[in-house]
Amino acid sequence: MDPLSMNLFQAVIDFFVLLVPLGVIGFVAYKLGQPLLERLMKKHSLSWIKACVVLNFAVVFLWLMFFYFYFLFIGAAGGVPVDEEAQLTIFENMGIVLFDGARIAFSAVVIALALLFFEFVASLIISVQEKTRSPKLLKQLIGIFGAAALFLVLVLFFFDWALLGMFIFTFYGKIKAIPLVILITSGAVL
Repeated sequence: MDPLSMNLFQAVIDFFVLLVPLGVIGFVAYKLGQPLLERLMKKHSLSWIKACVVLNFAVVFLWLMFFYFYFLFIGAAGGVPVDEEAQLTIFENMGIVLFDGARIAFSAVVIALALLFFEFVASLIISVQEKTRSPKLLKQLIGIFGAAALFLVLVLFFFDWALLGMFIFTFYGKIKAIPLVILITSGAVL
C-alpha cells in the first residue's frame, strides 16, 4: 500500500474511532432524554422545538455547573493557604461565582441552540426512514449516528476552533487565557 492510501485508511479508521463512542453517548442521551422531553411537552404544553431547547439548556447548564464546582473545589482543596489580608471576603467570592454562573448560563444557551441543529438532523434522518421496515430502535440509532457523523465533520474540518473557544469562554471567561490553555494542552511543562 502506498503512503497516501495508508494515511487515508488510518484517517477513516480514526474517524470511526471517534464516531462510535460519540454515537453511543448520543444514543444513550437520546433514550434517557426522550421520556423527559415527552413529559415536558405534555406538562407545559410546549412544542417539540421549545421542549428540546429547554431540556438542552437544563442538561448543559447542570453539567457545566457540575464541572465548574468540581474544579473549584479541587483547586480549593489543593491550593496553598494565602495571607489573611490577601483573601477575598465571602461576598467577593459569591460575586465571582454569580458572574461565572451568568457566563456559564450564556454558554449553556449557545450550546443548547447548537445541539438543536443536530437534533433536527437526527430527526430528519429518522423521519426519512419512516417507510422502511426496519425496527424503530435501528432507525433511531442510524439517525443519531448520522447527526454524530455530521458533528464530527463540522468540528474536525470546518469549526475546529469552536470547542476550544467555548471551553475557554466558559471556564476562563477571557480571550487572554488562550496562550495559557494552548501551553497546557500542548504538553509543555510549566
